[in-house]
Amino acid sequence: MLQGQGHEISVLCRNREKAEKMLPKDCKIVLGDITDAESLKGCCDGIDMVYQLVGLSGNELPSDHQFARFRKVNVEGLRNIVEEAKQAHVKRFIQVSSIAAMGIVKKMPINAESKCEPYLPYQVSKREGELLVLKEVKENGFPAIIVRPAKVYGPEGEDSYQSIINMCKKGIFPRVGMRDAQVSHCYIDDLISTLALLTEKGKVGEIYICATEKGIGFYESVRLVAKLMNKKVTMIPIPRWLMASIAYCIELIFGCMGKKSPVTRKNVIAATTDRIYDFSTNKRDIGFVSSITMEEGIRRCVEYNKQKGLW
Repeated sequence: MLQGQGHEISVLCRNREKAEKMLPKDCKIVLGDITDAESLKGCCDGIDMVYQLVGLSGNELPSDHQFARFRKVNVEGLRNIVEEAKQAHVKRFIQVSSIAAMGIVKKMPINAESKCEPYLPYQVSKREGELLVLKEVKENGFPAIIVRPAKVYGPEGEDSYQSIINMCKKGIFPRVGMRDAQVSHCYIDDLISTLALLTEKGKVGEIYICATEKGIGFYESVRLVAKLMNKKVTMIPIPRWLMASIAYCIELIFGCMGKKSPVTRKNVIAATTDRIYDFSTNKRDIGFVSSITMEEGIRRCVEYNKQKGLW
């Protein structure tokens, strides 16, 4: 999209061979690693605008090792690229954070002023990265903007609703809790549009949440997937407290084995908590929220999986 607008693009990457396979030929490839400050020297020279997309993600539970691991990329690495951008006097710096930086927010609707209570190392490191950038804005006039995407999805995504499709194929789906929590993910095209708009619009020092404007109930989305697959799915109700207790036991077992738990209590709580967002800032500053509804995005993902023979 940026190239279509006439921009010249330089891409910072660690592996030239991989980058050449993924990127258009007219992109300039710059080798470097944000965790290695020396490798970044001069990488922003001649650049007007930086999109900082690098991030280490995951649901690892808190430990000294995991906090250090995530901070190395999401905080220290971010600091390194910020310093290069400052030296080059870039006109705008877009830090792509994550809605995860907020942790589990209980008061709806969610906006940039909502209280952040991150818990997992990934969440904490993303929030610390935001605070680092905001401090630079306040103290040094650094021209940065922060974007918090919700879960990014799309047909070619890492999990293009494949996990729900797999459960629907079995005909049985666990339903945790009595309520159908509202979810609002971020379709990839909408994220791209938002980032492109920020080349000209957006307020320095502002935080923009990127997600679909109108959410959908999680189990409503499951029923939609089943309908698109022409599958009959039976919901098996499980009390939230019971699922949280089971998750806690799994955490303990995997923790004793020194392995990552596939589910945690926080996962259960997050999955059964509404995500309703306030997009008034997006509308005011960039005039855009989303163009792809959750229903349409899910339909595209299910159709893509069908074309690939995945169901």
